[in-house]
Amino acid sequence: MLSGIGPSAQLEAVGIQTIVDAPGVGQNLQDHPLLSNFWSVNSTGYFTIDDIRRNTTLFNELMAEWQAERQGMFVLGNPNQLGWKRVPSNASIFETVPDPSSGPFSPHIEMLPFNGWVSYVNPPPATGHYLTMYLAMVSPASRGNITLASSDPFTYPIINPNLLGHEFDKYAMRFAINASRAFTGAQAWNGWILGEAGDLPNVHTVEELDAYAANNTANIFHPAGTVAIDFVGGQGVLNSNLTVKGTRGLRVVDLSVVPFIPEAHPQGAAFVIAERASDLIKASH
Repeated sequence: MLSGIGPSAQLEAVGIQTIVDAPGVGQNLQDHPLLSNFWSVNSTGYFTIDDIRRNTTLFNELMAEWQAERQGMFVLGNPNQLGWKRVPSNASIFETVPDPSSGPFSPHIEMLPFNGWVSYVNPPPATGHYLTMYLAMVSPASRGNITLASSDPFTYPIINPNLLGHEFDKYAMRFAINASRAFTGAQAWNGWILGEAGDLPNVHTVEELDAYAANNTANIFHPAGTVAIDFVGGQGVLNSNLTVKGTRGLRVVDLSVVPFIPEAHPQGAAFVIAERASDLIKASH
């Protein structure tokens, strides 16, 4: 957009001459909304991330163990398990909105448990031990946008992620919260999980669930879709060879080209796009 390719009205509003009027640039912004949920746990006999965060001596001992022997707590990925879930096909939300996922076997939600308090929104408590359940919406229906605040390249753009802006996303996050409650309520956790923590114990009604999600949701740093390849209705910015419409030889090669965000961690998709772009560029010379 700073180079003059984008919605002409937006460019001219900040004093940029339009080179190519491309209304789709900056639109169709998608990301995976991420909600942290917390439970208090019984830490007798072992430690959690909470201990490592608070205890410098413990941190240094674990780091030394890893550096010397490649053993101990720092060997583990956190989390090292995850789960994928779908909103049931007979859910009432599908009476009014279409399923935004790519098919009947694709997930709507990712669940990631952490051995400790982990959040981009909620600061960790000074005491206690916790289980965190990340809930990531991997097939969001909401769309945001990016616009320019100025023609100065050092001025941050205006980013509207519009997380949970669509009714399906609100419904699916409510479903995910209740699914995480069912999971942590299983008998296998008896004696370890002590109860809900943070704001979660006070959240029950639809209105409370929606407010809780809105106040505690961040993104998961997977922005995509703002310079999308052409798709149904000709709304895209790019041709099928990743060139920008109305230009010659100018390609975009990153996750902004996807019309729909992948229902997964998108690094693999980024690699695929880069490999395909490499082949297209070689074939054109």
